[in-house]
Amino acid sequence: MVEIIGLQVNTLTRIYEGTLPPSSPLPGDIFREYNSSNLLVEEWYRDASNSIWYSTKEYKYNLPFTQITATSTLRLFPDIPLDNTFNLYLTRSSAIASVSATNSATQYWTINLQRIAKTGAVTSVSPLLSTQSLAINNYHLLGNPNLNLAVNPTAVNLASFVITCGRISTASALNVTFTLYFKKQRL
Repeated sequence: MVEIIGLQVNTLTRIYEGTLPPSSPLPGDIFREYNSSNLLVEEWYRDASNSIWYSTKEYKYNLPFTQITATSTLRLFPDIPLDNTFNLYLTRSSAIASVSATNSATQYWTINLQRIAKTGAVTSVSPLLSTQSLAINNYHLLGNPNLNLAVNPTAVNLASFVITCGRISTASALNVTFTLYFKKQRL
């Protein structure tokens, strides 16, 4: 096995370089994409399960701690520019939350992570999270950090993510932070 920039491949893996990917790639191949100025744009690997080029790099977006006191929608934008040469797919996420005082089975918060396509279509990408069982004034990791939504070749281009926080009854302020991780899929 050979390790190339954090990606482990077998010794039969072919490595291509240029402005366009090879016409007949095999699963596991590596493509280093350069622009017309001969600067490295991205390094891609060919996925074996669906024959798609994915970036070897994983990108991260952090939403700083935010205090929410009413039902709110927080719009999240990735740290990398979006264009028509790739899609972004959420590979994993983490949410840390606390409720400052009142939090119970009848007074709580719901948190929903949604993907918004360039077409405007909205899709939930994680199960609805709830603070119902959280102790007050303690920070808790919510949800499954491994969403594995990167392998979705039929999805439309991503425009952004939103997090909808819904206040149920008179729950106290919600303190929350999110980290989202993405990979690129070459179009």
